[in-house]
Amino acid sequence: MPNHSQKQKVLEQIKVFNDVDPQIIGALFGLRVLAEAAKNALPTEVGSFKDLEIFLGSKVDPANLANVWGELPQPDNKTIKKIWAVWANDSFLDDSFYFDIFSILTLFLQQGNKKVAWLPEGVIFLIQEFLPKGDKELLLAGEGLLPLLDFAYRKGITAKTIGQLHSIENILGSVLISNYENYSSDFLNIDDAAQWSTIVCVPPFGYKYKNNLETYELADRGQGKRSTRVEAEILWVEKSYRLLAENGSLLIIVSDGFLSNASNNYAREWVSDHFKINTIISLPMSAFRPNTSIKTSLLWLQKMTPPPGEYQIFMAELDDLDIEDTIEVVTAFRTTQREARP
Repeated sequence: MPNHSQKQKVLEQIKVFNDVDPQIIGALFGLRVLAEAAKNALPTEVGSFKDLEIFLGSKVDPANLANVWGELPQPDNKTIKKIWAVWANDSFLDDSFYFDIFSILTLFLQQGNKKVAWLPEGVIFLIQEFLPKGDKELLLAGEGLLPLLDFAYRKGITAKTIGQLHSIENILGSVLISNYENYSSDFLNIDDAAQWSTIVCVPPFGYKYKNNLETYELADRGQGKRSTRVEAEILWVEKSYRLLAENGSLLIIVSDGFLSNASNNYAREWVSDHFKINTIISLPMSAFRPNTSIKTSLLWLQKMTPPPGEYQIFMAELDDLDIEDTIEVVTAFRTTQREARP
């Protein structure tokens, strides 16, 4: 569970920077963590971006750093010195911060990029609790999944991402996570040969694919002929099945249309024929506002060939994403799991 007191401390520290672009603060925070990860003595004062580039240049690819600087409006040196001074005595990689680095970075970046459908903290908590224990690798596909890299870092497992990330996110991932890699921005282009034990997906809401549908079984909508446009979440479910190893887990956010529209009966039947459905958590309509008010649910599916004939599905509905409500759902889930054991 995230260490809220430490995260709140960081938020309080940046209140004095309300007039600074949040992505600048995010980048400086990321670079501050990089400096600590490099195990170098930190400079007590930083007067400019150039100072930071010189300091970190021997530890991080200078070309990547140059890209970070180029993406950001340039704050004055007084602002940089002030931000660095606030963080000069903090250690963000020790146990007191619970390794919540990527989650904190997300708080900055989401303020500067309102177009990304960032996952709410309550949903991140649910996903982390449902992730199978003992897995050695994690594939994250879609937008807003950055905080889940904290789980990989904390557990010391491999994580790879698919999607457009900020330069500082990729740099931090490479430095802090073993064998980290960011693939192409299109989930459907990933090689099917890869076999993953766990995949977490947030398909683009409302997006429909029009090209390269001929290889997808679900592109025929159960009618025996190819459709010209297919919802992303439907194809992402089939793609995830191809990428998963047997008994592998898929945690995916889908619209309620996927679960309830009569036109999607064929997709739901396909899922029930290829996966064991462990959980269905209905999320509040406010979960992804202001990006969208689409009603969504979190599914935890397990690839099985074939799925068991009879089994229980844990279902819950969240009216709010307060941490107390999500903890209550997780507690109820664990209780049902214990009771189901022979």
